[in-house]
Amino acid sequence: MNWELLIRMAGLGLLLIALANFIVPSMLNYRAIPAKVDRGFARIFTVHAVHIVVTVLGMGGLCLRAPAFFLEDGSEWVRAGSMGLFSLGADFPTIATLA
Repeated sequence: MNWELLIRMAGLGLLLIALANFIVPSMLNYRAIPAKVDRGFARIFTVHAVHIVVTVLGMGGLCLRAPAFFLEDGSEWVRAGSMGLFSLGADFPTIATLA
């Protein structure tokens, strides 16, 4: 199995997800949501949306540009896991605020 090709395919999928984050909001009328809710929630909504796009673009770019980052030294699980924990940690304050 060619791991580098699979990582590049994952990167392409992530870039497509990022692209969808620019197309789908207009279809779902996301601009109207901040006007209908509390100002603090609107800020969280906007910051979270930007965070998702930036994180997905960064990960997709890394997968396409440097797939060896995930495959070198036999520590690919440590690197992928730490990036996943970072992403979860970055999202946790937003999730906790909404609860």
